[in-house]
Amino acid sequence: MKAKTLRENSDPPEKGEAGPNRVRIVEGILKQIFSGRFLPGDRLVTDRLAREFQVSQTPIREAIGTLAGMGVLVVKPNCGAVVRPFSPREVRDICQVRRRLETLAIVTACGRIPKTKLQSLREQMERQSKLSLPISRREIELVKKSDTLLHDLIRNATRNQFLADELDRIMVLVRAIRDAAWNRLWEQSSPDLAFVVVEAKEHLEIIDGLLNNDPKRAQRALHRHLQSGARYIVRAVEE
Repeated sequence: MKAKTLRENSDPPEKGEAGPNRVRIVEGILKQIFSGRFLPGDRLVTDRLAREFQVSQTPIREAIGTLAGMGVLVVKPNCGAVVRPFSPREVRDICQVRRRLETLAIVTACGRIPKTKLQSLREQMERQSKLSLPISRREIELVKKSDTLLHDLIRNATRNQFLADELDRIMVLVRAIRDAAWNRLWEQSSPDLAFVVVEAKEHLEIIDGLLNNDPKRAQRALHRHLQSGARYIVRAVEE
């Protein structure tokens, strides 16, 4: 039986509410947690969230269950869902798990991603590798989209469906941390924001490995890229 991922919902949607609402709510709450709107110890109020996301309480409760399963929330009797502390050490651990899963995935993804998609993405990365400080908010958003697209191509092309499902689950969490970290760097006009240029160059190395159907080269490039990215994300969280 195929494992269910975060993006699948076997329950019939309520009238006017599609299954993807849960994903949207999970991503929205995660962004608020890692951006500092919700702090450790804060209680999530279901009806308040329902009004904010303009849904009934059912998808809110489903999203809270998903977030509790990720370890982001703790559900306490007579208290509801509470945001748990997230230390830099835990962010490093998440990045380490992601790195191990994705470097495994890229081996079987190699040769299975259409070259036209890789070539188009490579052109975007080439432009982004020439950015210089100060980097605008719009440029940050374009870099995020390119980053998301490349890693989704890798995940979707792996032959291991269980691995793809696990990556799908963890990437929702990783991207919320990434977005909060990059936004913080941008708001602080941090010189660390030059990392997005370094990241674009690292992406080019990964794409070249994929285009040449060289799994070892692609895997090495991906491993270096994810190690490098984790350092900047953790540093931003520590601040």
